[in-house]
Amino acid sequence: IARRAIRLSGHRQPDAADEQIPNPGALKPIVTGEDAYVVIPGDVQQVLGRYVFGVRGQGVIADKYVALGDSYQSGEGAYNYDPATDIKGTNECHRSANAYPNNLVNTNFVKLTLDFRACSDARISDMLVANAQGKPPWNDGIAQVNALGIDTRLVTVGIVGNDLGFGDTVNACVKKTVLISVPFYGAGWTTCQDGLGSSVSQRLKSLQSGKIHSDLLALYRLIRAKAPYAQVIVVSYPHFFPTTGYAVDLSGCGGVFRISDQIWMNSMVDLADTAIGRVAKEAGIGYVNMADSNAGHEQCTSQPAMNSLVGTSLTDIQTESYHPNTYGHQLMTSKIETYMGYTVDPTFNILPQQTVRKTFTVKGKKFVVNIAWPGSDVVTTLISPSGVRFTRTAPGAAAHEYGQTWEYYDITDPEPGDWTVESYGLDVATGGEPVSLSTFDEPDYNILPIPSITTQGAAPTVTFNASGSSDPDGSVVGYLWDFGDGTTGTGAIVQHTYTLPGTFRASLVVTDSSGEQSFADAPTTVVIPGGTETAISSASSISLTNQLHVNNGNVVTGGDFECNSDVQIAGSVFASGNVHLTNNCRISGDVYAGGTLTMDSTPQALGSVSAVGNVRFQSSAKIGGSVSTSGTFTVIDGLSQQALATKGSVLGTISTGVTVPQPSVAPYQVFTVGTLPASAITWKQWMNQSATANAAPSWSKGLTSSPGCTMAPWSSSVNGPTVSTSGDLVVDARSSASGCAGVALQQMTLSLGGNLTLLVGKFDATNGLNVVSRDGAAHTLTIKVEGPSGSTNKDLSFSAGTTIDPKIKVVLQSPGKVTVNGTSSLGAAIQAGAFATSGAVNFG
Repeated sequence: IARRAIRLSGHRQPDAADEQIPNPGALKPIVTGEDAYVVIPGDVQQVLGRYVFGVRGQGVIADKYVALGDSYQSGEGAYNYDPATDIKGTNECHRSANAYPNNLVNTNFVKLTLDFRACSDARISDMLVANAQGKPPWNDGIAQVNALGIDTRLVTVGIVGNDLGFGDTVNACVKKTVLISVPFYGAGWTTCQDGLGSSVSQRLKSLQSGKIHSDLLALYRLIRAKAPYAQVIVVSYPHFFPTTGYAVDLSGCGGVFRISDQIWMNSMVDLADTAIGRVAKEAGIGYVNMADSNAGHEQCTSQPAMNSLVGTSLTDIQTESYHPNTYGHQLMTSKIETYMGYTVDPTFNILPQQTVRKTFTVKGKKFVVNIAWPGSDVVTTLISPSGVRFTRTAPGAAAHEYGQTWEYYDITDPEPGDWTVESYGLDVATGGEPVSLSTFDEPDYNILPIPSITTQGAAPTVTFNASGSSDPDGSVVGYLWDFGDGTTGTGAIVQHTYTLPGTFRASLVVTDSSGEQSFADAPTTVVIPGGTETAISSASSISLTNQLHVNNGNVVTGGDFECNSDVQIAGSVFASGNVHLTNNCRISGDVYAGGTLTMDSTPQALGSVSAVGNVRFQSSAKIGGSVSTSGTFTVIDGLSQQALATKGSVLGTISTGVTVPQPSVAPYQVFTVGTLPASAITWKQWMNQSATANAAPSWSKGLTSSPGCTMAPWSSSVNGPTVSTSGDLVVDARSSASGCAGVALQQMTLSLGGNLTLLVGKFDATNGLNVVSRDGAAHTLTIKVEGPSGSTNKDLSFSAGTTIDPKIKVVLQSPGKVTVNGTSSLGAAIQAGAFATSGAVNFG
C-alpha cells in the first residue's frame, strides 16, 4: 500500500512510502465503484486522526480539503479573485487567492489538495441545490456539498450570514444612517435598530430554534455523512467594530454609524455566532468562533482587517463592503490553525466486544448524543432514566442516523434525569480504538434585557432615565447612552446638554449579567435651533459669492458647489458634484465633494476635505484637517506635500487612492403640504382679517371677496404696514384656495404671536420684509411650495432689506428656486430645488 501522510487536527506526520503497517489483517476495504479504500484501525493512528488510503492505479487519493460557505469564506473583499469566479453576471463567487482556505494550504499547514467551493452570496440552499437562487451557476453549476466524499480529509464551512440577511441589513443601515454625509440633517439622526431591529431579531430567533436552525443542523449532519472520514470545522463571523465602538465624527470611517449602531451590529453578530456554535455542537462537529479574530484591527484602525464602505454612492455599495480584507483572512487563518493545533483526547478507548457506559444528567429541552470512531464499527444505545432503550435498530422517538465513522441520537423533550450511553465495540482492532463521545443538553437561551427610557427637562439640557430597565433571567449591569450628537454617557440616569444645533434622538444600550445587550431609542427628539435648521440645501448646483455669511449650519447641494469672494460658512459643505473654492471663501467645517475638489487663490477649509474625484490645490489656500481622495492630489504651483506641511497649507495627512463615499446630499425630492388643520384659513380670509384689524376703509379691496394676491400697507390692500398673528396660524394661499398663482408681501412687517405657515404656489417679499416676535417668544415662519424637485415657476424670492428677528426661525421649502438678495439678514433653513443670492446676506 502506498502511503502518504496528511496533517489533521494540527499534527504533522513525516512523509513516507511503502511503510509497513501493523496488523494488516485488521484492514477493512470499502469499495465504491472503481475506487477501493482501506481504513486503518486505531492502533496505527494519532488521536482521532483517521487515515483513509485509496488505491486507483498507482495513486493515493484520500487527500482533499473542501472549503464550503459564503462570501466570508470565499474571500469577498480580499480581492485577487480567481478570474473564473469574477465574471459579471455569470460567476461572481469571488474566490480570493488571499482567502483563508488558500492560506491554510499555501502555508503548508494543511497538506491537502484544496477543492474551493465557497461562493459569495451563498445561502444554505446553495449548499444543497445547484442554482438554488435562480441565479447564474455561481456555484459552478453544482450544489456545494456534492464536492464531498470519502476522499475528503478536511472540511471548513461558514454559512447562514445571508440567510440572516447580514448584507441587506448592513446596506440598509448604511442608507438609514447616511446622515453622516449631512450630519444632523432632517428629522433626527435615527438608529439602525429602529426599523431594522425587529426583522433581524426574527431571523435570529429562527436560527436559535426555528427553520434556519433546522436547516443548518441538517446541513452539518449531511456534511458529516458525505465526508465520514473528514474533520469538519464550522467557521463563524467576525465583529465589524470594536466592542465599545468608534467615536462618531466626519472622518468617513467610524463616522458612518453612530456608536450605538456599531454596538448593535456587533451584538447581532455575537448572537448569531453563539447560535451557530450551538448548532455545531449539536451536530458533534468542530467550531471556531471568529467574533474576536480581528480584535484591535477592526474598521478604521491603523491596520484594519475589515473593509468599511466600498462604493461611490448609495446606489453603488460594493459587495466588498464590510468583509474581511487580506489581513483579515490572515487573522482568520491563524484562528483556524490554533484550533486545529489543539490535541483532542478521545473520550475513551474501546476494545473488541467491550461495552463502555457513560452517564449524563439531562435537564434541557433537547438531548443529543454524537459518537465518532476511526472507521471500524461502534454501536451505541441510549437508556433513559426510566429504562427506555433507544437502539440503532429501534431508535424510538429519537432522530437517529449512523455512518462509517459516526452515529447520533437526537431526542426532543427528553425525560429529565440521568441517561446512560452504552457504546459497544462491535468490530474494532485488537488493541482497541479511540471513540469520541459528545453530548448536547440544550439549555435555554439567555433572555435579553428589557430597556426602558424616560426623559425630563427641556432642550438643551435633558435628563435621561433608564432605571426602569430590567432583565427577566438576571440583572442589568451596564447602561451606555448615545446622545445622537457624537457623544456618549454611562449610568442608569444621565443628564446631557446639547451644544450643537440640530435634531437629535438619544439611544440606549443595556447590558445584562450574561453580557448580552438590548437597544432602544428615546421616546422624543431634542431640537436645538441653528445648525442645519439654518442650512442651505439645494437639489441643484450652488454658486455663492459676494458677502454671504452662513453663521450656523451647513451648505448642501445635489450638484456642483462654487464659493467665491467673501463667503463665510460656519458649518460644512456637502456637494454631490465638483467643488471649487476660491478667493476669500472660508469654510469652518469639512468639505465633501462627490467629484473634483479645487482650491485656488486664498480659500480656507478649516476642517478636513474629501473628494471622490481628484484634488487640485494651490499652496496659498489652507486646509486645517486631513485630505482624502479616491484620485490624485495635485499641487497647482508645484510644491511638495512636505513643503505644504511646512508652510501650514495642509495641517493634516494627505491620503490618495482611498475609498471615499459619495455624499448623499439631495434628500428632498418632493414637497407635500399634507393634511391642513381645521383652523386653516385662505389667503382671502387672512387679508380680510388683516384689513379689518387695521381699520381699512369700507371701500378697501382688502375687505372684498377678491382682495388680490399682494398684501401691502396702502389702504387699497390692508391699510397698514403691520400684520399681527396670535397663536399658530396656517394660511392656504395656493391657487386652488386663493385663485393666486403666487402671492406677495410688499413692505410689510409680520408680527408673530405664534407659528405662521404660508402654503403658496409662488412667493415674493418685495421692498423688504420685516418679521418680528410679537410676544418676545420664539416662533417659526414656514413658507412652503408643493411639487417635485426642479419644478418651474414655484420660486420664493426675498428682496434687499429683508430682516428677521433672531427669535424667529424661518423655514423655506420650494422645489423651485429660493433667491435672497442683499442686504438681508435672516435665520433660515432653506430646502430648495435651487438657491441663489446676491449682495450682503446673513443667515443665522
